[in-house]
Amino acid sequence: MRARIERFMQGRYGQDSLNRALSGAGVGLLIIDLLVRWLPIQCLGLGLMGLSIFRMYSRNIYRRQSENRLFRRLLSPAAKAVRQRREMLRCRKTHRYFRCPRCKRWMRVPRGAGRIKVKCPGCDFRFEKTV
Repeated sequence: MRARIERFMQGRYGQDSLNRALSGAGVGLLIIDLLVRWLPIQCLGLGLMGLSIFRMYSRNIYRRQSENRLFRRLLSPAAKAVRQRREMLRCRKTHRYFRCPRCKRWMRVPRGAGRIKVKCPGCDFRFEKTV
């Protein structure tokens, strides 16, 4: 049975990050539909699930890859911000985070250092900060 499935999937696109996002959004909308029972939400959830299945079984691999590349490029700033916030939360006991007054870049310094002079690595702006 496994060999038959592998033969069937040969030459097809399969799963990627856009498919996972579409499937997750579709399942989420269908769960919301169970609570509110509104037809447009149900149709949108089923449509997203159908689009995910269509992309997974598609043989136009180049087109699906370009769609996924665009999705990842658009999602990249948000994903980077989430990773950065998670890191800030993880290190909040040992480090202090603040922004450069000029370029707004995030910087990290160890807690308990007192009053320090800081040089921004992005714009070379120098300023004092109490940590």
